[in-house]
Amino acid sequence: MLCSDPKFPRIRFNGTICKYTLISMNNTQVIESEGKFNKNKKSERSKTILQEEATHFSDVVDKRIWTKYGDLLKQDSTFIPARI
Repeated sequence: MLCSDPKFPRIRFNGTICKYTLISMNNTQVIESEGKFNKNKKSERSKTILQEEATHFSDVVDKRIWTKYGDLLKQDSTFIPARI
């Protein structure tokens, strides 16, 4: 899905080179607890899910996006900042 809002950065991934990163991002689930949203990390402890497909790679993308574009993303009042 392409975001048409110009204030958000456009980010592309090479589907061949970043195969497991895209799988990890697609497999990541969000859970809500105590009114806060968190990434479900159960896949990292699972014996049946390949670690390449767990949330490890999505964490790397989150960290990179946040460190590079965090100031830009914080300007939007509807953005929920990550707890780093």
